[in-house]
Amino acid sequence: MDTVEERNGTYFYKGVSNISAGELFFWILLDVELPFRLPTFTNASLRYLKPMWVNNLGKFVGRAVPVLGWVLLASDVATIVYKATSHYNRIARGNDKIW
Repeated sequence: MDTVEERNGTYFYKGVSNISAGELFFWILLDVELPFRLPTFTNASLRYLKPMWVNNLGKFVGRAVPVLGWVLLASDVATIVYKATSHYNRIARGNDKIW
């Protein structure tokens, strides 16, 4: 079991000091070892197109969030380009249309 100390109304957990009760819960949640393995991708695993398997929830979340961010960014850019092009094509005449 990890050492948890309370000082001056704040907690100390695994070298992280001055954290609130909510932050303590967050750190403990991310430190959970799962009974099953989750696939993640790193630079090394992308080279071989073979996922790395982790049991730690924090590692999985930390590696998945940036990928989801890039997917959302690509989706937003595609939507903006499509809507702008469609709007332009409704306004433009004849050979000035893009498609």
